[in-house]
Amino acid sequence: MSLKVSVIIPVYNGEKFIARAIDSVLAQTVKPFEVIVINDGSKDATAEILRQYDGKIRVLTIPNGGVSNARNTGMQMAQGNCLAFLDADDFWHATKLQRQLAVFERYPEVGFCCCNYSIYDSYRKELVDHFIVLEELDVNFNEPLQMLPLEVLLKVNFVGTCSTVLVRKQLIDQVGVFNVNYKQSEDFDLWLRLAVETPFVLLSEVLVDKKLHDTNLTNDSRESYDCHQVVLSDIKKPLGDYLTQNKLWSVYNASVSSTYYKQAEVAFNAKNYKKAFELYRLALRSHTTVKNALVFSVVFLKKLIRWLTGGMISRQNLKKLLRKS
Repeated sequence: MSLKVSVIIPVYNGEKFIARAIDSVLAQTVKPFEVIVINDGSKDATAEILRQYDGKIRVLTIPNGGVSNARNTGMQMAQGNCLAFLDADDFWHATKLQRQLAVFERYPEVGFCCCNYSIYDSYRKELVDHFIVLEELDVNFNEPLQMLPLEVLLKVNFVGTCSTVLVRKQLIDQVGVFNVNYKQSEDFDLWLRLAVETPFVLLSEVLVDKKLHDTNLTNDSRESYDCHQVVLSDIKKPLGDYLTQNKLWSVYNASVSSTYYKQAEVAFNAKNYKKAFELYRLALRSHTTVKNALVFSVVFLKKLIRWLTGGMISRQNLKKLLRKS
């Protein structure tokens, strides 16, 4: 069966960048079967820009219902047997589809392929490759993952953005679409469900450029971590048998604990100390190992000292103090 890619681009008020996204799809060395743009109730000049591509793309305008609803609408329209997603503010390198389709042709058992992408690191003030998040894991690239995809995803969401993904449509029909009840982490939820059904391939090559700006949903770290934690809680029961069969409960619990630590850090920095210390307690309780107990002790002590001193001791001086003790 020949591979036919339906590209799905949701857009809301994307007049500044939608043309670049569409152009990057139309410039692919291997052309997609169709390009579907879901105009999610845009109030700017997005619709006018989309009309300039008449005959080259399929456009459906719907009332604003959020990005998950828009993607799901696009998937319902899709006539291809492979689905690729592109956020309206990102763009693909010219060989993105070519590289990923080659994976599906070489490994017919693989149903999910994502690639590396570049993103601007505001701390380093430079472009960095997203797959740097995997540097501490022994992960193989450009062939089916040797580790279980679910295990790697629980340790780190290496997919990062929908714009890197190519998935066989039959798998979406099998596991379901994006959960519209999640404001964020709806993609992480879908990747987790797919991870128990198909091998994954990660392409090490950077084939997507991701744009960060003030309207990115994922810029809100508090909400991002909260949603991530909800997803982990929600998948616990449906994936329970798989976690048991593959001895992944410790990995799952570590993921929950790690997210609690991140939530606690955000709460502490917002001076919501009562919530922060409760979240630190949950971080310890959710993963009861000696290693986590040691991590908790160090983190909790640092935060307690900073709280008791009213923040007068800087993080750097606190580290020096703890070393001496």
